[in-house]
Amino acid sequence: MALPAALKATVAAEYNIVVKKGSTFYEEFEHIDGSTAIDFTGCTGAASIRATFAAASPITTFAVTIPVPVNGTVIIQLTPAVTTALAATFDNSTQREKQVWYWDLEITDGTDTVRTVQGTVTFSLEATY
Repeated sequence: MALPAALKATVAAEYNIVVKKGSTFYEEFEHIDGSTAIDFTGCTGAASIRATFAAASPITTFAVTIPVPVNGTVIIQLTPAVTTALAATFDNSTQREKQVWYWDLEITDGTDTVRTVQGTVTFSLEATY
């Protein structure tokens, strides 16, 4: 199924997230057009974190699932192993417990790709591990 024209015409929603070292990260995004869920049948999603939007390669990528395509819900996840590994890319020179990166979520139907959500990622270190 093709992405709806209304979705292609929209600007990506701004949504800032916090990823905590050593913790599971899980977020659901509901995509609706008015009061109707967008049907993502046949679509896939991709989401990544980068130090800057222009960075050549991602710091990491999210697992992206569309569990029931007709419901318009897209889930992004990071495992505790992934969030722990993110600390290796942390800039310790700042001596802060938080680092800010950037992320976005894109949906594709195989022909067109639409960025639906984007924002900053605050990466928070942990004291207990």
